[in-house]
Amino acid sequence: MSKYELHSKNLERALLMLDKLAAEKVFNDALSIGSPIEVVGELVSLALNRIGEDWENGKLSLSQVYMSGIICEELIDKILPP
Repeated sequence: MSKYELHSKNLERALLMLDKLAAEKVFNDALSIGSPIEVVGELVSLALNRIGEDWENGKLSLSQVYMSGIICEELIDKILPP
């Protein structure tokens, strides 16, 4: 189990509710236990992979997947250089 597992579930929940503030809080909390590259590589990928799997299984709409990606992109842009 990844040290980001709980954070990723919270991030996934925030993303699916389109709650940017909650997603940013989870993201910032995760930064206290890992580097920006690690957080992006593990936290974000765990959450987005589960969202993608749920879409493939017909549990989510394409708009939820799209907006989740947009929110994550905005969060990543804040912490990683262009």
